[in-house]
Amino acid sequence: MDDSSPGAHVPVDEAGDAGPDVGVVLHGERLRVGTERVPVERVRFSKRVVTTTRTVEVPVRVEQLVVSREPFTDGEAVAAGGPGAPRGDEELVIVLHEEVPRVTLDVVPVEEVRVRVRTVAGEQVLSTDLRSEAVDVEVLDTRPDTRPDTRPGSGPDAG
Repeated sequence: MDDSSPGAHVPVDEAGDAGPDVGVVLHGERLRVGTERVPVERVRFSKRVVTTTRTVEVPVRVEQLVVSREPFTDGEAVAAGGPGAPRGDEELVIVLHEEVPRVTLDVVPVEEVRVRVRTVAGEQVLSTDLRSEAVDVEVLDTRPDTRPDTRPGSGPDAG
């Protein structure tokens, strides 16, 4: 039988001291706090095209044919029939022009967008239960009491 096991007989030496010390090791939980970096979410950074309608007024010019009629006087009639003037059934063709709005789109840089990751420090309150072992000592004496009773009113003179 091992002398250090519970319930073992511990010899007493002649000086009245018990033999070797007998004990148990008590264990307790200690709180150790740290941090661990874990992924929280994934973020995708992408561009997309947004179409907006823009209405603008564009000034345009149109050529119109203006017909003016003036009566001739006697001397002017001969000069009007000079070279280059249409005669008889000849046609005179005049080309009229107009300005038409034309849209040209140029892609130009408008803005630069930068993205970066920033770490923000904060605190979280953490609470946990810690367990520890304790020793309970219970005296079990099965021997009859050989010590004199020192309680008042007890002993041989009581009566």
